[in-house]
Amino acid sequence: MKHTQHQGSRVINLGLLLFRMGIAPVLSAPAVPFTPVDDSEIIEHLSRSPLTPAENQLRVQSHSASVGPTDVGPALQVAGVLVREARAVGDPRLLGQAEAVLQPWWDATNSPAELLVLKATIQQGRHEFGPALVTLDGALRRDPRSVGAWLTKATIHTVRGEFPEARRACLVLSRLADPMTALVATASVTGINGSPGVALDAIEIQLAQGGRRMAVETLVWAETVAAELAERAGKDESAAKHFDYALRLSPTDPYVLSTWADFQVSRGNTREVIERLRGKTRSDPVLLRYAEALSLESRPALQDERARAISELGERIEAMRRRGSRVHLREEARYELHLRKNAVKTLSLAAANWEVQREPVDWRLWIESARAAGDRDSEAQALKWASANHYEDVRWGTMPGAYISVATPISSLPTPP
Repeated sequence: MKHTQHQGSRVINLGLLLFRMGIAPVLSAPAVPFTPVDDSEIIEHLSRSPLTPAENQLRVQSHSASVGPTDVGPALQVAGVLVREARAVGDPRLLGQAEAVLQPWWDATNSPAELLVLKATIQQGRHEFGPALVTLDGALRRDPRSVGAWLTKATIHTVRGEFPEARRACLVLSRLADPMTALVATASVTGINGSPGVALDAIEIQLAQGGRRMAVETLVWAETVAAELAERAGKDESAAKHFDYALRLSPTDPYVLSTWADFQVSRGNTREVIERLRGKTRSDPVLLRYAEALSLESRPALQDERARAISELGERIEAMRRRGSRVHLREEARYELHLRKNAVKTLSLAAANWEVQREPVDWRLWIESARAAGDRDSEAQALKWASANHYEDVRWGTMPGAYISVATPISSLPTPP
């Protein structure tokens, strides 16, 4: 199908867009410092794994910086490494370290655009979207051609449901970024606020015409976006192929693993999910999917493993609550829905999460929670939003211009055009 780069009306999912472009959205630093009341109180469960390359580099370079840094260049290099490492392993502590590296220039009036983009990334990770947009405007005043700034700006507007602003940022990207980056970003817009089938066609055509010669990170991004588009369009075979290709290239990427796991669980492939995610649960979203898949398996041999995973996830969520963090509302809502079976609490959390971020996974969580709680008003609101924004998701029964109850069997739904 013919593709027009400027016709889209929504940008790529926030977690993946930032992951692929070297900007990680998983920061969960607290807005207000938390002080435990006694020494036995758990603040956070730290990884037992050795220091990452980024952490080692930070330690080496911190000695020279401790005397009072005057050159922003080395700090940008270290912070960039930390951000990329955070993206690769899904560890928010690395982003906190990146912020610490940038702290001497955090509020400076003459900070370079690159630093401001990194600052906005950290603000976005805290869901401080308004301040992040202000920071990005500052970056664009310094460098109007900053691809990173426009990409992050498009992402934030998208996740807030500000689609006209997201489209304008995508239009600028089509003039500044490399062809594949511009195409995938624009196709992602169309795939959420338009037609996933049209968007998928555009990416697959580009890949077939030599797009797989691009950088590995960009290719993983394109393949994962294509997989998500295919899933929403009801093209499971295509989705499976794109996910498989992305996982061959990046088998431990937290976002790819999480979205792949959701897709496979929806098809009943819980055993495959358990086997692939086992040992890769440093990231909270991956641990969530691992626990969810285990909860769907009744095999006695998995009983202890299931209990450990659910317990660890509960401890992580409780630690975030104690810190006052509300960044992981999505994970907390799914934990309450799928693992604690608390539909009423889930709907409250899902609604609060929807006020903050509005990606497809958040919409699905909202409507699934409404159905589980038997709240037809909330279900109607979710379907009204889908209809008003031309959001299509075959598995959840949203079709252009129609209100279809989530109680309607998927098999009875019409095939989208």
